[in-house]
Amino acid sequence: MHVDIMPTSPMRFRCQGVAEAYAALEVLFPGARRLQVKSSKGDICRIEVEASDIAGVRVLSVKNTLPYRCIVTEPDDRLVLGFIERGGQTIERRGVEITESRPGRCTTGALRPGDAVNVSANCERRIICVPARRVNDVIARHFHVAPPRTVELVPAVTAGAPRDALYQLARHALVGAETADESPFGSIVAKQYSDLLISSILLGFPNTFSGELGKASGAATNRYVKRALDFMRANVDQPIDVDEIARNAACSPRRLQSAFRAHFGLTPMAFLNEERLRLAERRLRAGECEDVTSLAYSLGFSNPGRFAGQFRQRFGVLPSEILCSNLSAPASDAPATEPRRARDLEVAAK
Repeated sequence: MHVDIMPTSPMRFRCQGVAEAYAALEVLFPGARRLQVKSSKGDICRIEVEASDIAGVRVLSVKNTLPYRCIVTEPDDRLVLGFIERGGQTIERRGVEITESRPGRCTTGALRPGDAVNVSANCERRIICVPARRVNDVIARHFHVAPPRTVELVPAVTAGAPRDALYQLARHALVGAETADESPFGSIVAKQYSDLLISSILLGFPNTFSGELGKASGAATNRYVKRALDFMRANVDQPIDVDEIARNAACSPRRLQSAFRAHFGLTPMAFLNEERLRLAERRLRAGECEDVTSLAYSLGFSNPGRFAGQFRQRFGVLPSEILCSNLSAPASDAPATEPRRARDLEVAAK
């Protein structure tokens, strides 16, 4: 998403993402922890930023001296929470204020095109950003539910136990992830912290998928479903069918069909298809395949064209487009997204 950040003093930053703005500034000015930008009035805007990554979950600590107003111009599919430690923040939609956050509170909500975020002077915030694919991954693995196309946090300001628990969890996760970097199992530990953060957000804050998650976490999984899930995930890249799944679940295909429909609202084969599509997306993003046809066959899809169509319907992009973007990305030790984000950042003092 693209955001124009317009401080009350004449100055403009153009970047990718309201929560990513400061991370982009940090990339543009490597090693900088304090940035000073002068406006035509001679005012100085000081921005301090510290950005950390916990297995795909971005945590930003942000301080600013001048107030500013952000206008959202494109939708965003991430979950974003803002913890206010000092100062304040409001969000407007169609000119009407929908949230106002002060110290000790947490702001949630999906920003939409036209929304305005007003940040006060001398504001200090901690922002957690979770990409949609990490949200869907946790929903599938931890709640055993087919994830929706998008999950949005309900616009709200939260205080008390949910806010305090998640804030402390984020602090412990940062310390734990940094300590784990020195361990040979560091990536596994960071992934566990990341999963716990995402699960806590989904269960502790109202969102558009809360109802389904409540059903999934509140009901015991049918023993046939558990056996079937274990077998399906162990053989997700094999050409298995519902009869073979039922045999390994120790039940009849009809009973298995009924159990899956009651628990997931999907047939076993439809659930397996979702698992295969998610695995295909992960392999493409990680650059683990060289062509779409081989990827389709390796995951049990007999028709590469149908696989491509289902992939686009599920993720909004063709697998070949992800593959081409990986092949054209410049080789670098740093993640490719960071330099692109830095190039997209325009800083212009009027």
